[in-house]
Amino acid sequence: GSAAPNFAYARCARLPAEAVPPGLDLSAWRVAMNGGEPPQADAIDAFCTRWAEHGLRAEAMSPSYGMTEAAGTISGRPAGVGMVRLQVDGAALRGGRLQPGTSGPTLVSNGRVAPGLALALGAAVALARGVPLETAIAAALWTFGTGGSPG
Repeated sequence: GSAAPNFAYARCARLPAEAVPPGLDLSAWRVAMNGGEPPQADAIDAFCTRWAEHGLRAEAMSPSYGMTEAAGTISGRPAGVGMVRLQVDGAALRGGRLQPGTSGPTLVSNGRVAPGLALALGAAVALARGVPLETAIAAALWTFGTGGSPG
C-alpha cells in the first residue's frame, strides 16, 4: 500500500497523459491511503476516474486519519472495503448538526479507530479535566492508547 495526503491525489488526477509511463498497470494496488488532511470526495473520485484505465480499482482508496504526533495511523478502513461517503445538509452543518441532505458537502469517513487507541473530542476531555468550556478547543481530537507517542 501507499499513503498520501488528499492534495497529492488531487494533483495526480490532473496529470497529463503524456506524463504517464507507457504500460502503467495499477491493478495490483490494493491500499491507497488518503490521510494527513480531510479526504475530499471530489478529489478521490477524480483520481479514481483518471487512473481507472490503468487498472486502479476504486476499492483500493482508503481514507484515513493520521498525524505525526500519533506515530502513524489513528483510523482507517480495511483493504478493499472502499470509501464510505455521506452528502449532508449545508444549513444543518453550519448550525453544528450532521444530517443527510443535498445542499452541503459530501463527507468521507476516515474509518474505524485503530486497535489500541481511543479518540475523544477536545472539549469533552477539557471538561473532564476541569478546564472551562470557553477555553477548550472544540475541534481538537485527543488520542489515548498504546499507539501514540508520549508527547
